[in-house]
Amino acid sequence: MTTGPVQGHLIFSPGDIIDSQRDSGYKNAAYAVGELIDNSIQAGARNVELMCRERMNLVSQRARYSLTQIAVLDDGSGMDSETLRLSLRFGQGTHKNDRDGMGRFGMGLPSASISQCTRVNVYSWDGSGRTLFTYLDVDEIRSGSMYEIPEPVEKELPTIWRDSAEHIGETGTLVIWDNLDRCAWSSADGLIKNSEELIGRMYRKFIMSGDANILMSKFKDSETNGVKTLARPNDPLYLSPNSSTPDPWSKEPMFEKWSDNWEKTIRVTYKGSEHEIKLRHSLPKAQAREERNAGTLPHGKHARRNTGVSIVRANREITLDTGLLNVSDERTRWLGLEVEFPPALDEIFGLSNNKQSSVIFSELAQTDINDLALREGYRTHTQFLHALESDGDLRFPILKLHGLIQSSITGMMSEVKNQGRGRGQGGRRHPDPGSAEDIGTKVTKTRQEDGNVGQSDADEKLPLSERQQILIEHLVKRGHTKENATKIAMFHLNENGPSKYLFDSDELDGAAFFQVNHTAGVVNVILNSRHPAFEHLAETLDDSWANEPHPIYESLDDHIAGLTARLANASVGLKLLLAAWARYEDEQQGDQQRIAQDIRFDWGLISRDFLRGMG
Repeated sequence: MTTGPVQGHLIFSPGDIIDSQRDSGYKNAAYAVGELIDNSIQAGARNVELMCRERMNLVSQRARYSLTQIAVLDDGSGMDSETLRLSLRFGQGTHKNDRDGMGRFGMGLPSASISQCTRVNVYSWDGSGRTLFTYLDVDEIRSGSMYEIPEPVEKELPTIWRDSAEHIGETGTLVIWDNLDRCAWSSADGLIKNSEELIGRMYRKFIMSGDANILMSKFKDSETNGVKTLARPNDPLYLSPNSSTPDPWSKEPMFEKWSDNWEKTIRVTYKGSEHEIKLRHSLPKAQAREERNAGTLPHGKHARRNTGVSIVRANREITLDTGLLNVSDERTRWLGLEVEFPPALDEIFGLSNNKQSSVIFSELAQTDINDLALREGYRTHTQFLHALESDGDLRFPILKLHGLIQSSITGMMSEVKNQGRGRGQGGRRHPDPGSAEDIGTKVTKTRQEDGNVGQSDADEKLPLSERQQILIEHLVKRGHTKENATKIAMFHLNENGPSKYLFDSDELDGAAFFQVNHTAGVVNVILNSRHPAFEHLAETLDDSWANEPHPIYESLDDHIAGLTARLANASVGLKLLLAAWARYEDEQQGDQQRIAQDIRFDWGLISRDFLRGMG
């Protein structure tokens, strides 16, 4: 009679199976630690501690401290002998079929643990007066000496962990990762620094509500009095006070709810029950963006790291998805978007086993719905959506949600753009000498003195204060906030000499590259941001790039490379605009062609005067 399986007749090799399980797809140690925190919160823990132990090692002939063990301690309900044993069995978790909490798949503790280490030790106590212990060892599984989870035995908590802990409850669990052969960070500082924002974001709702405190600590070898840090909420909506957002926004929310309709609800009937998906929105307060190049400041960089749609399940963030955003536009960092869904809709969202992604949400976000509709035999995406809804297709709720998000992004980006208008003047009270506005104003004055009259010139006779008020009202009607409209008006119309030209951009209807209107004696040139020329040519009108690093580029080399790329784009864009005019002229017939040629000649004369003003 044998005491274990006969190696020659096993269907699978234990070594191959365990190595396959180790490649379970956790992005890094911080995400794997998240699985353990999930288990702690699911067990009702109020206090969770991430503990990092460092030991002196010889690395490249130098003595240095390195991360040697990671532990997660909680004061949850603890486990009895059978539950403890099952918790380390793959696919047999204690919350496998739970549709209310964070658990479900039964893979968390063993898979997360062996993705980072070769041995995991688990201690648990449930108030019965006994502390039980068992373990899982990758090397023993490979060798064939471990073919089942050892039956738990009574064993006291190791002194080093007991003495290092901040709080040990009457019930609880301690999980220790030993032999960290796959952990990306070699130091406790590295793990904690890279975990703090992620853990604060994943569990922000528990932290903000006071339902969970997550403490991160490190200590050296046999020392127990280490450095301890309480995780602060990292809210991508930036509506939480006392958060991890850098000063001056650490105490008060940096964003505010987007209008009265900041939360939208989609109701989904699935498997005979109705469920709700919540979509929430927020936008930055004006003060958060009032400084020039706010994106380069600490709070702007923090917002950049939180760019995306936060997907939340059972109060825990699953992922920050960027598929619906044009992340090359740095202004998307100022959009706060959150989707919350219940565990009952896991199949609809395509929740992955390790709870790190929403596969269906992400895949459909990368899909062109019009192409998808055509591939499936529908002429329009509207027909396609109606058919999906009628058929009860699981893709319909996600595609409907995507439509709402894309509509929200359009409206929110418009407000962000308006919010950004009027910034960038800093302490200046008038356009800089040598700027396009300054040169254009001087050349226009010369042309006026030579007898050339423009329709906008009559309003220059109005009192300055009246002109300012007229311009403010005009800009507000165009979508600027009252605050930004006032800044722009005071910048262009003041006692230092009124500016004749105001360059602006907006999403204009039609194919025109730009629009011209005049009010209060100011010629407003509005560039169409929807026109391809805007991306390739007009963005160079932002002269702040020449003097200060743009938020996209955080180093001088990157800044220079960015400027070079912009100049190349501008060169190509200008040539294409000239080619477009040439083709327009070429396609005209008879008198129309002569009129086009005359316009080109007259524009050439006036542009010569303006460009000569550059010196």
